[in-house]
Amino acid sequence: MASMASMVAKTLVLALSSLAVAGCVPPGTDQARTGDQTSSVDRAPATPPAASLRESAATPAAPGPFAAGFRYLVLEDPSRTDDRGGVRSIPVHLWYPVDASAVPPGTPEAVYPLDPIYAPGNTATSTELEAFGIDRAWDATPSGQGPFPLLLLSPGWSQDPTFYAYYGARFASHGFVVAGLTHAGDGDFMTGSGVHPAKVIHDRPRDLSFALSRLLDQLGSGKGRRHGLVDRNAVAAMGHSIGGYAALAVAGGDDDSCDAINEALGDTYAGPWCQGFMADPRFRAVILLDASDWALRWHELARVEVPIITLNTDTDSFAAFCPGANARSHAAHASDVNLRVDVIHSNHQSFTRWCDEVPLLQSKGIIDAATSDFLTSMFCSDPDPANGGFPRVDPHLVSEVTSELAVAFLKTHLAHEPGYRRYLTPRWAWNNRQQVGLFTTEEGGESHFGPNSPCLPPGSAGDQFDYYWRMLAPGGDDHGRHPR
Repeated sequence: MASMASMVAKTLVLALSSLAVAGCVPPGTDQARTGDQTSSVDRAPATPPAASLRESAATPAAPGPFAAGFRYLVLEDPSRTDDRGGVRSIPVHLWYPVDASAVPPGTPEAVYPLDPIYAPGNTATSTELEAFGIDRAWDATPSGQGPFPLLLLSPGWSQDPTFYAYYGARFASHGFVVAGLTHAGDGDFMTGSGVHPAKVIHDRPRDLSFALSRLLDQLGSGKGRRHGLVDRNAVAAMGHSIGGYAALAVAGGDDDSCDAINEALGDTYAGPWCQGFMADPRFRAVILLDASDWALRWHELARVEVPIITLNTDTDSFAAFCPGANARSHAAHASDVNLRVDVIHSNHQSFTRWCDEVPLLQSKGIIDAATSDFLTSMFCSDPDPANGGFPRVDPHLVSEVTSELAVAFLKTHLAHEPGYRRYLTPRWAWNNRQQVGLFTTEEGGESHFGPNSPCLPPGSAGDQFDYYWRMLAPGGDDHGRHPR
Protein backbone atom coordinates (compact mmCIF):
# COMPACT_ATOMS: atom_id res chain seq x y z
CA MET A 1 0.00 0.00 0.00
CA ALA A 2 1.10 3.55 -0.58
CA SER A 3 2.52 5.39 2.41
CA MET A 4 2.10 9.02 3.36
CA ALA A 5 5.69 9.64 2.23
CA SER A 6 4.95 8.24 -1.20
CA MET A 7 1.73 10.25 -1.24
CA VAL A 8 3.72 13.47 -1.06
CA ALA A 9 5.91 12.36 -3.95
CA LYS A 10 2.85 11.51 -5.99
CA THR A 11 1.32 14.90 -5.34
CA LEU A 12 4.08 16.43 -7.46
CA VAL A 13 3.11 14.11 -10.29
CA LEU A 14 -0.55 15.04 -9.92
CA ALA A 15 0.37 18.67 -10.20
CA LEU A 16 2.08 18.02 -13.53
CA SER A 17 -0.85 16.24 -14.97
CA SER A 18 -3.35 18.12 -12.38
CA LEU A 19 -3.08 -7.53 -29.99
CA ALA A 20 0.35 -8.98 -29.47
CA VAL A 21 0.45 -10.82 -26.17
CA ALA A 22 3.42 -12.43 -24.43
CA GLY A 23 4.43 -13.02 -20.86
CA CYS A 24 1.96 -12.76 -18.01
CA VAL A 25 -1.73 -12.35 -18.81
CA PRO A 26 -4.19 -12.76 -15.89
CA PRO A 27 -6.27 -15.97 -15.96
CA GLY A 28 -9.60 -15.64 -17.66
CA THR A 29 -8.51 -12.83 -19.97
CA ASP A 30 -8.33 -13.00 -23.74
CA GLN A 31 -5.05 -13.11 -25.60
CA ALA A 32 -4.78 -11.28 -28.93
CA ARG A 33 -1.79 -12.32 -31.02
CA THR A 34 0.22 -10.72 -33.79
CA GLY A 35 0.58 -11.83 -37.40
CA ASP A 36 -2.24 -13.48 -39.29
CA GLN A 37 -3.56 -15.41 -36.33
CA THR A 38 -7.17 -14.78 -35.37
CA SER A 39 -7.94 -12.83 -32.22
CA SER A 40 -9.73 -14.71 -29.47
CA VAL A 41 -12.26 -11.85 -29.36
CA ASP A 42 -14.69 -13.72 -31.62
CA ARG A 43 -17.73 -12.06 -33.05
CA ALA A 44 -21.36 -13.03 -33.51
CA PRO A 45 -22.71 -13.45 -37.04
CA ALA A 46 -24.16 -10.31 -38.57
CA THR A 47 -27.79 -9.68 -37.71
CA PRO A 48 -29.43 -7.95 -40.66
CA PRO A 49 -30.48 -5.29 -41.22
CA ALA A 50 -27.32 -3.84 -39.66
CA ALA A 51 -28.23 -0.22 -40.32
CA SER A 52 -31.52 -0.38 -38.43
CA LEU A 53 -29.92 0.34 -35.07
CA ARG A 54 -26.89 2.35 -36.10
CA GLU A 55 -28.49 4.99 -38.27
CA SER A 56 -31.24 6.02 -35.90
CA ALA A 57 -30.33 9.13 -33.98
CA ALA A 58 -30.64 7.78 -30.45
CA THR A 59 -30.52 10.34 -27.68
CA PRO A 60 -26.81 10.63 -26.86
CA ALA A 61 -27.56 11.35 -23.20
CA ALA A 62 -29.01 7.86 -22.68
CA PRO A 63 -27.51 4.40 -23.21
CA GLY A 64 -27.51 3.42 -26.86
CA PRO A 65 -29.17 0.45 -28.59
CA PHE A 66 -26.36 -2.02 -27.86
CA ALA A 67 -25.30 -3.70 -24.66
CA ALA A 68 -21.68 -3.12 -23.65
CA GLY A 69 -19.13 -5.91 -23.79
CA PHE A 70 -15.72 -5.97 -22.14
CA ARG A 71 -12.49 -7.92 -22.54
CA TYR A 72 -8.99 -7.36 -21.17
CA LEU A 73 -6.00 -7.68 -23.47
CA VAL A 74 -2.27 -7.16 -23.04
CA LEU A 75 -0.06 -5.94 -25.87
CA GLU A 76 3.72 -6.03 -25.82
CA ASP A 77 6.08 -3.80 -27.77
CA PRO A 78 9.50 -5.56 -27.90
CA SER A 79 11.12 -2.47 -29.43
CA ARG A 80 10.68 -0.40 -26.22
CA THR A 81 11.16 -0.84 -22.50
CA ASP A 82 9.16 0.06 -19.42
CA ASP A 83 10.49 1.94 -16.40
CA ARG A 84 11.87 -1.31 -14.95
CA GLY A 85 13.88 -2.24 -18.05
CA GLY A 86 11.53 -4.96 -19.25
CA VAL A 87 9.63 -5.32 -22.51
CA ARG A 88 7.00 -2.61 -22.68
CA SER A 89 3.56 -4.03 -21.87
CA ILE A 90 0.41 -2.10 -22.75
CA PRO A 91 -2.69 -3.44 -20.98
CA VAL A 92 -5.92 -2.67 -22.83
CA HIS A 93 -9.43 -2.40 -21.41
CA LEU A 94 -11.62 -3.10 -24.45
CA TRP A 95 -15.30 -2.15 -24.51
CA TYR A 96 -17.36 -3.06 -27.58
CA PRO A 97 -20.99 -3.25 -28.79
CA VAL A 98 -22.98 -6.40 -28.05
CA ASP A 99 -26.36 -7.34 -29.48
CA ALA A 100 -28.99 -7.57 -26.76
CA SER A 101 -29.86 -11.08 -27.98
CA ALA A 102 -26.27 -12.14 -27.17
CA VAL A 103 -26.77 -11.46 -23.44
CA PRO A 104 -29.04 -14.29 -22.22
CA PRO A 105 -29.55 -15.00 -18.53
CA GLY A 106 -26.37 -16.35 -17.03
CA THR A 107 -24.03 -14.25 -19.16
CA PRO A 108 -21.01 -13.38 -16.99
CA GLU A 109 -20.49 -9.78 -16.05
CA ALA A 110 -17.36 -7.85 -16.92
CA VAL A 111 -14.40 -7.97 -14.53
CA TYR A 112 -12.11 -4.95 -14.65
CA PRO A 113 -8.40 -5.12 -13.72
CA LEU A 114 -7.30 -2.29 -11.41
CA ASP A 115 -3.81 -0.79 -11.78
CA PRO A 116 -2.81 -3.84 -13.86
CA ILE A 117 0.91 -3.04 -14.22
CA TYR A 118 1.86 -2.08 -10.67
CA ALA A 119 -0.83 -3.86 -8.64
CA PRO A 120 -1.73 -6.89 -10.78
CA GLY A 121 -4.41 -9.26 -9.59
CA ASN A 122 -6.77 -6.62 -8.23
CA THR A 123 -10.13 -6.43 -9.96
CA ALA A 124 -13.57 -4.86 -9.72
CA THR A 125 -16.75 -6.34 -11.13
CA SER A 126 -19.23 -4.51 -13.29
CA THR A 127 -21.66 -4.73 -10.37
CA GLU A 128 -19.23 -2.80 -8.18
CA LEU A 129 -18.89 -0.03 -10.78
CA GLU A 130 -22.63 0.08 -11.41
CA ALA A 131 -22.97 1.36 -7.84
CA PHE A 132 -21.29 4.51 -9.19
CA GLY A 133 -23.81 4.93 -12.01
CA ILE A 134 -21.68 3.21 -14.67
CA ASP A 135 -23.53 1.13 -17.27
CA ARG A 136 -23.37 -2.63 -16.93
CA ALA A 137 -20.84 -4.45 -19.13
CA TRP A 138 -20.76 -8.12 -20.02
CA ASP A 139 -18.19 -10.74 -20.93
CA ALA A 140 -20.14 -11.42 -24.10
CA THR A 141 -19.64 -11.97 -27.82
CA PRO A 142 -19.19 -8.76 -29.85
CA SER A 143 -21.96 -7.72 -32.20
CA GLY A 144 -21.84 -8.84 -35.80
CA GLN A 145 -23.17 -5.49 -37.02
CA GLY A 146 -19.71 -3.98 -37.47
CA PRO A 147 -17.29 -2.76 -38.40
CA PHE A 148 -17.55 -0.10 -35.70
CA PRO A 149 -15.55 3.10 -35.21
CA LEU A 150 -12.63 2.73 -32.80
CA LEU A 151 -11.65 5.13 -30.01
CA LEU A 152 -8.29 4.82 -28.23
CA LEU A 153 -8.21 6.33 -24.73
CA SER A 154 -5.08 7.56 -22.95
CA PRO A 155 -5.78 8.13 -19.21
CA GLY A 156 -4.32 10.72 -16.89
CA TRP A 157 -0.98 10.21 -15.15
CA SER A 158 -0.83 6.81 -13.33
CA GLN A 159 -4.58 6.25 -13.78
CA ASP A 160 -5.94 3.11 -15.41
CA PRO A 161 -8.97 2.96 -17.73
CA THR A 162 -11.42 2.00 -14.98
CA PHE A 163 -11.37 5.69 -13.97
CA TYR A 164 -13.07 6.24 -17.37
CA ALA A 165 -15.34 3.18 -17.43
CA TYR A 166 -18.39 5.43 -17.72
CA TYR A 167 -17.21 6.55 -21.16
CA GLY A 168 -16.14 3.06 -22.24
CA ALA A 169 -19.44 1.35 -21.46
CA ARG A 170 -21.61 4.24 -22.66
CA PHE A 171 -19.73 4.71 -25.95
CA ALA A 172 -19.90 0.94 -26.62
CA SER A 173 -23.68 1.05 -26.22
CA HIS A 174 -23.77 3.65 -29.00
CA GLY A 175 -21.79 1.52 -31.44
CA PHE A 176 -18.14 2.33 -30.72
CA VAL A 177 -15.23 0.12 -29.75
CA VAL A 178 -13.18 1.75 -26.97
CA ALA A 179 -9.62 0.69 -26.18
CA GLY A 180 -8.40 2.19 -22.91
CA LEU A 181 -4.65 1.89 -22.39
CA THR A 182 -2.61 1.62 -19.21
CA HIS A 183 0.79 3.24 -19.75
CA ALA A 184 3.91 1.67 -18.24
CA GLY A 185 6.35 4.19 -16.79
CA ASP A 186 3.85 6.38 -14.98
CA GLY A 187 4.39 4.36 -11.85
CA ASP A 188 1.74 2.91 -9.60
CA PHE A 189 -1.28 4.98 -8.67
CA MET A 190 0.38 6.74 -5.79
CA THR A 191 4.16 6.54 -5.72
CA GLY A 192 5.16 7.31 -9.30
CA SER A 193 8.02 5.58 -11.11
CA GLY A 194 10.83 8.09 -10.62
CA VAL A 195 11.49 8.40 -14.36
CA HIS A 196 11.81 11.86 -15.85
CA PRO A 197 8.44 13.21 -17.11
CA ALA A 198 10.01 13.51 -20.57
CA LYS A 199 9.94 9.72 -20.86
CA VAL A 200 6.23 9.67 -20.08
CA ILE A 201 5.62 12.33 -22.72
CA HIS A 202 7.85 10.42 -25.15
CA ASP A 203 6.05 7.08 -24.65
CA ARG A 204 2.40 8.13 -24.53
CA PRO A 205 1.74 8.84 -28.24
CA ARG A 206 3.92 5.89 -29.24
CA ASP A 207 1.74 3.62 -27.11
CA LEU A 208 -1.36 4.91 -28.92
CA SER A 209 0.10 4.28 -32.38
CA PHE A 210 1.48 0.86 -31.46
CA ALA A 211 -1.80 -0.23 -29.88
CA LEU A 212 -3.73 0.98 -32.91
CA SER A 213 -1.54 -1.10 -35.24
CA ARG A 214 -2.04 -4.25 -33.18
CA LEU A 215 -5.76 -3.73 -32.73
CA LEU A 216 -6.24 -3.17 -36.45
CA ASP A 217 -4.19 -6.29 -37.21
CA GLN A 218 -6.51 -8.36 -35.08
CA LEU A 219 -9.88 -6.63 -35.19
CA GLY A 220 -9.81 -4.33 -38.20
CA SER A 221 -11.86 -4.30 -41.36
CA GLY A 222 -10.10 -5.00 -44.66
CA LYS A 223 -7.20 -7.37 -45.23
CA GLY A 224 -9.66 -10.09 -46.12
CA ARG A 225 -11.64 -9.69 -42.91
CA ARG A 226 -15.05 -9.15 -44.34
CA HIS A 227 -16.70 -8.62 -40.99
CA GLY A 228 -14.02 -6.91 -38.89
CA LEU A 229 -15.04 -5.57 -35.49
CA VAL A 230 -13.44 -2.16 -36.02
CA ASP A 231 -13.42 0.18 -39.00
CA ARG A 232 -9.79 1.03 -39.80
CA ASN A 233 -10.98 4.22 -41.52
CA ALA A 234 -12.85 5.55 -38.48
CA VAL A 235 -10.37 5.91 -35.61
CA ALA A 236 -10.27 8.62 -32.93
CA ALA A 237 -8.03 9.43 -29.96
CA MET A 238 -9.29 10.53 -26.56
CA GLY A 239 -7.16 11.62 -23.62
CA HIS A 240 -7.37 13.13 -20.16
CA SER A 241 -4.64 15.33 -18.66
CA ILE A 242 -1.26 14.03 -19.92
CA GLY A 243 -3.27 11.55 -21.99
CA GLY A 244 -4.78 14.58 -23.72
CA TYR A 245 -1.26 15.57 -24.75
CA ALA A 246 -0.89 12.10 -26.31
CA ALA A 247 -4.14 12.49 -28.25
CA LEU A 248 -2.96 15.86 -29.57
CA ALA A 249 0.44 14.45 -30.47
CA VAL A 250 -0.94 11.63 -32.61
CA ALA A 251 -3.09 14.18 -34.42
CA GLY A 252 -0.50 16.92 -34.96
CA GLY A 253 2.91 15.63 -33.87
CA ASP A 254 5.44 16.96 -31.38
CA ASP A 255 8.81 18.31 -32.55
CA ASP A 256 10.54 17.82 -29.19
CA SER A 257 9.14 15.93 -26.19
CA CYS A 258 11.39 17.88 -23.78
CA ASP A 259 11.01 21.55 -24.68
CA ALA A 260 7.72 22.37 -22.96
CA ILE A 261 8.23 20.10 -19.94
CA ASN A 262 11.67 21.63 -19.33
CA GLU A 263 10.20 25.11 -19.48
CA ALA A 264 7.35 24.18 -17.14
CA LEU A 265 9.74 22.60 -14.61
CA GLY A 266 12.60 25.03 -15.03
CA ASP A 267 14.71 22.04 -16.09
CA THR A 268 17.43 21.52 -18.71
CA TYR A 269 16.97 17.79 -19.27
CA ALA A 270 18.47 16.65 -22.59
CA GLY A 271 18.35 12.86 -22.28
CA PRO A 272 17.42 10.12 -24.74
CA TRP A 273 13.70 10.84 -24.54
CA CYS A 274 14.04 14.28 -26.13
CA GLN A 275 12.76 13.19 -29.52
CA GLY A 276 10.06 14.25 -31.90
CA PHE A 277 6.93 12.33 -32.83
CA MET A 278 5.33 12.39 -36.27
CA ALA A 279 1.55 12.66 -36.43
CA ASP A 280 -0.27 9.41 -37.15
CA PRO A 281 -2.72 10.05 -40.03
CA ARG A 282 -4.85 7.06 -39.08
CA PHE A 283 -6.43 9.10 -36.27
CA ARG A 284 -9.38 11.00 -37.76
CA ALA A 285 -10.78 12.84 -34.71
CA VAL A 286 -9.76 13.90 -31.18
CA ILE A 287 -11.60 14.26 -27.84
CA LEU A 288 -9.77 15.99 -25.00
CA LEU A 289 -10.64 15.89 -21.29
CA ASP A 290 -8.94 18.81 -19.54
CA ALA A 291 -5.82 18.04 -21.54
CA SER A 292 -2.17 18.90 -20.89
CA ASP A 293 -2.08 20.97 -24.07
CA TRP A 294 0.56 23.19 -22.42
CA ALA A 295 3.08 20.49 -23.47
CA LEU A 296 2.86 21.58 -27.11
CA ARG A 297 3.90 24.78 -28.87
CA TRP A 298 1.51 26.91 -30.87
CA HIS A 299 2.78 25.70 -34.24
CA GLU A 300 2.43 22.09 -33.08
CA LEU A 301 -1.15 22.65 -31.98
CA ALA A 302 -1.84 24.38 -35.28
CA ARG A 303 -1.06 21.14 -37.12
CA VAL A 304 -4.19 19.52 -35.64
CA GLU A 305 -6.53 19.55 -38.62
CA VAL A 306 -8.90 16.70 -37.74
CA PRO A 307 -12.23 17.35 -35.98
CA ILE A 308 -11.61 18.07 -32.30
CA ILE A 309 -13.64 18.78 -29.18
CA THR A 310 -12.04 19.89 -25.91
CA LEU A 311 -13.93 19.37 -22.65
CA ASN A 312 -12.37 21.49 -19.90
CA THR A 313 -12.77 22.94 -16.45
CA ASP A 314 -13.89 26.55 -16.39
CA THR A 315 -10.99 27.56 -14.14
CA ASP A 316 -8.01 26.45 -16.27
CA SER A 317 -6.42 23.55 -14.36
CA PHE A 318 -2.91 24.40 -15.50
CA ALA A 319 -3.05 28.13 -14.79
CA ALA A 320 -0.23 27.88 -12.24
CA PHE A 321 2.34 27.49 -14.98
CA CYS A 322 0.32 27.96 -18.16
CA PRO A 323 -2.44 30.58 -17.81
CA GLY A 324 -4.95 30.54 -20.64
CA ALA A 325 -3.97 27.07 -21.86
CA ASN A 326 -7.55 26.13 -22.78
CA ALA A 327 -8.04 29.23 -24.89
CA ARG A 328 -4.57 29.01 -26.47
CA SER A 329 -5.09 25.42 -27.60
CA HIS A 330 -8.54 26.09 -28.99
CA ALA A 331 -7.33 29.16 -30.86
CA ALA A 332 -4.41 27.28 -32.39
CA HIS A 333 -6.17 24.22 -33.81
CA ALA A 334 -6.56 24.46 -37.59
CA SER A 335 -9.51 22.09 -37.88
CA ASP A 336 -12.73 23.25 -39.49
CA VAL A 337 -14.49 21.39 -36.66
CA ASN A 338 -13.02 22.87 -33.49
CA LEU A 339 -15.25 22.91 -30.41
CA ARG A 340 -14.44 24.06 -26.89
CA VAL A 341 -16.65 23.13 -23.94
CA ASP A 342 -16.09 24.45 -20.41
CA VAL A 343 -17.90 22.73 -17.53
CA ILE A 344 -18.90 25.15 -14.78
CA HIS A 345 -17.54 24.50 -11.26
CA SER A 346 -15.62 21.39 -12.36
CA ASN A 347 -12.06 20.45 -11.49
CA HIS A 348 -9.36 18.38 -13.12
CA GLN A 349 -10.74 15.06 -11.86
CA SER A 350 -14.40 15.84 -12.52
CA PHE A 351 -13.87 14.16 -15.91
CA THR A 352 -13.03 10.84 -14.23
CA ARG A 353 -14.68 8.81 -11.51
CA TRP A 354 -11.90 9.82 -9.10
CA CYS A 355 -14.23 10.34 -6.14
CA ASP A 356 -15.62 6.81 -6.59
CA GLU A 357 -12.46 5.06 -7.74
CA VAL A 358 -10.09 6.28 -5.02
CA PRO A 359 -12.21 4.80 -2.17
CA LEU A 360 -12.57 1.63 -4.27
CA LEU A 361 -8.78 1.34 -4.52
CA GLN A 362 -8.61 1.72 -0.75
CA SER A 363 -11.17 -1.05 -0.26
CA LYS A 364 -9.02 -3.33 -2.42
CA GLY A 365 -5.88 -2.59 -0.42
CA ILE A 366 -4.14 -0.80 -3.30
CA ILE A 367 -3.83 2.45 -1.33
CA ASP A 368 -4.15 3.11 2.38
CA ALA A 369 -6.82 5.12 4.20
CA ALA A 370 -4.63 8.19 4.72
CA THR A 371 -3.81 8.33 1.01
CA SER A 372 -7.45 7.89 0.06
CA ASP A 373 -8.54 10.67 2.41
CA PHE A 374 -5.88 13.00 1.07
CA LEU A 375 -6.74 12.36 -2.59
CA THR A 376 -10.47 12.76 -2.10
CA SER A 377 -9.90 15.98 -0.17
CA MET A 378 -8.03 17.37 -3.18
CA PHE A 379 -10.84 16.94 -5.69
CA CYS A 380 -13.99 15.75 -3.92
CA SER A 381 -14.65 18.38 -1.27
CA ASP A 382 -17.52 20.84 -1.36
CA PRO A 383 -16.79 23.73 -1.56
CA ASP A 384 -13.90 22.70 -3.76
CA PRO A 385 -10.53 24.36 -3.09
CA ALA A 386 -9.30 23.13 -6.45
CA ASN A 387 -11.98 25.28 -8.09
CA GLY A 388 -11.58 28.56 -6.22
CA GLY A 389 -13.93 27.58 -3.40
CA PHE A 390 -17.03 27.18 -5.61
CA PRO A 391 -19.35 24.26 -4.84
CA ARG A 392 -18.13 21.23 -6.73
CA VAL A 393 -20.33 20.09 -9.59
CA ASP A 394 -21.39 16.47 -9.20
CA PRO A 395 -18.87 14.43 -11.24
CA HIS A 396 -21.66 12.03 -12.18
CA LEU A 397 -23.36 14.96 -13.90
CA VAL A 398 -20.10 15.85 -15.61
CA SER A 399 -19.89 12.28 -16.94
CA GLU A 400 -23.42 12.51 -18.31
CA VAL A 401 -22.98 15.90 -19.96
CA THR A 402 -19.54 15.29 -21.44
CA SER A 403 -20.51 11.81 -22.62
CA GLU A 404 -23.57 13.23 -24.33
CA LEU A 405 -21.47 15.76 -26.22
CA ALA A 406 -18.74 13.23 -27.01
CA VAL A 407 -21.22 10.73 -28.42
CA ALA A 408 -22.80 13.43 -30.59
CA PHE A 409 -19.32 14.47 -31.75
CA LEU A 410 -18.25 10.91 -32.61
CA LYS A 411 -21.54 10.10 -34.33
CA THR A 412 -21.29 13.26 -36.44
CA HIS A 413 -17.61 13.46 -37.29
CA LEU A 414 -16.33 9.88 -37.06
CA ALA A 415 -19.31 7.63 -37.79
CA HIS A 416 -20.89 10.27 -40.12
CA GLU A 417 -24.39 9.47 -38.93
CA PRO A 418 -27.21 12.01 -39.24
CA GLY A 419 -29.20 13.55 -36.46
CA TYR A 420 -26.56 14.51 -33.90
CA ARG A 421 -25.12 17.78 -35.19
CA ARG A 422 -27.65 19.92 -33.32
CA TYR A 423 -26.17 18.86 -29.98
CA LEU A 424 -22.87 20.49 -30.93
CA THR A 425 -24.03 24.11 -31.11
CA PRO A 426 -23.81 26.97 -28.58
CA ARG A 427 -27.57 27.49 -28.90
CA TRP A 428 -28.37 23.91 -27.92
CA ALA A 429 -25.94 24.05 -24.98
CA TRP A 430 -27.42 27.38 -23.86
CA ASN A 431 -30.97 26.08 -23.96
CA ASN A 432 -30.40 22.57 -22.59
CA ARG A 433 -27.15 22.30 -20.65
CA GLN A 434 -26.54 25.29 -18.41
CA GLN A 435 -23.68 23.40 -16.78
CA VAL A 436 -21.52 24.03 -19.84
CA GLY A 437 -20.50 26.72 -22.27
CA LEU A 438 -19.91 25.52 -25.81
CA PHE A 439 -18.27 27.75 -28.37
CA THR A 440 -16.36 27.66 -31.61
CA THR A 441 -14.12 30.75 -31.82
CA GLU A 442 -11.58 32.65 -29.73
CA GLU A 443 -10.68 36.33 -29.66
CA GLY A 444 -6.97 36.57 -30.37
CA GLY A 445 -4.72 34.39 -32.48
CA GLU A 446 -1.04 33.60 -32.84
CA SER A 447 0.01 37.23 -32.47
CA HIS A 448 -1.68 37.34 -29.07
CA PHE A 449 -0.63 33.96 -27.75
CA GLY A 450 2.91 33.88 -29.15
CA PRO A 451 4.07 31.43 -31.82
CA ASN A 452 6.40 29.28 -29.70
CA SER A 453 5.64 29.88 -26.04
CA PRO A 454 3.84 26.99 -24.32
CA CYS A 455 1.79 29.53 -22.36
CA LEU A 456 0.51 33.09 -22.57
CA PRO A 457 2.99 35.97 -22.25
CA PRO A 458 3.78 37.02 -18.65
CA GLY A 459 1.21 39.38 -17.19
CA SER A 460 -1.53 38.51 -19.68
CA ALA A 461 -5.12 38.43 -18.53
CA GLY A 462 -5.34 34.67 -18.97
CA ASP A 463 -8.73 33.38 -20.02
CA GLN A 464 -10.88 36.46 -19.49
CA PHE A 465 -10.68 37.81 -23.05
CA ASP A 466 -11.66 34.71 -24.99
CA TYR A 467 -15.37 34.20 -24.28
CA TYR A 468 -17.89 35.24 -26.87
CA TRP A 469 -20.81 33.45 -25.26
CA ARG A 470 -22.80 34.10 -22.10
CA MET A 471 -23.73 31.36 -19.70
CA LEU A 472 -25.47 30.96 -16.38
CA ALA A 473 -24.30 28.77 -13.54
CA PRO A 474 -26.73 26.19 -12.12
CA GLY A 475 -29.51 28.00 -10.30
CA GLY A 476 -29.37 30.99 -12.61
CA ASP A 477 -26.62 33.01 -10.91
CA ASP A 478 -24.56 35.10 -13.29
CA HIS A 479 -21.20 33.46 -13.87
CA GLY A 480 -19.76 36.78 -15.05
CA ARG A 481 -18.86 35.94 -18.63
CA HIS A 482 -20.71 37.77 -21.35
CA PRO A 483 -20.46 38.35 -25.10
CA ARG A 484 -17.88 40.83 -26.23
